Amino acid sequence: GFYRGLDEEGRRRFENDVRFFLAEQRIYGSQGAEVPERIRVLVASAAATLGNGLPHWEWPDLRDIVIYRTAFDGEYREGARNPIRGIVHHKGPIIFSARDLHHGFCRHPDVPPDGRNVGLHELAHVMDLADGKADGVPAGLEFAATAPWIQVMAERLDRIRAGADGGVLRRYAGKNPVETFAVAVEVFFERPHALKAHDPELYEMLSGYFRQDPATIVAPRDR
Repeated sequence: GFYRGLDEEGRRRFENDVRFFLAEQRIYGSQGAEVPERIRVLVASAAATLGNGLPHWEWPDLRDIVIYRTAFDGEYREGARNPIRGIVHHKGPIIFSARDLHHGFCRHPDVPPDGRNVGLHELAHVMDLADGKADGVPAGLEFAATAPWIQVMAERLDRIRAGADGGVLRRYAGKNPVETFAVAVEVFFERPHALKAHDPELYEMLSGYFRQDPATIVAPRDR
């Protein structure tokens, strides 16, 4: 839906970003398994979505990307009862479940988005970690915007923990500021109309950082 809503220039940038990402990043299957091309493209598409308004952003190329077939547990066993769909290690690899990557992008067009996209979520963590700290403040944020950003994220964290958020950001966003940011990024791109209507301050803050306005791009089926 995001790609379909882009203008010609935006689509061209998106396609080029996918090509560059696939050329520069190392993507492996767990235990040497082959990674289907469509899964590789979905990882790159998440990166191209986040970076569409940031032409000078460069993804770090020192992290391997590892694809598991399904979700996994803390011991990296697939099919666990309490699955992990993706994870970013502080100085290690980015790991995705292929099944959940597919779910994040490839729903039926008549099914409204659920605000969950593990590709966007984990790559938002990468943007957070790019300055060496995991704190819910993404790299490259202008200095003057840092304090307001921290305040807004802290307020949303408190709301979610108090059960007063209204449900636009799922409860997992109440874990810590790092997850508040990553979940907010998912919703910003997946359900922009709902986020803009429910929390215009958070929407505008994310719009300013990503230099995008997905509510003008994605069809309004997400309310």
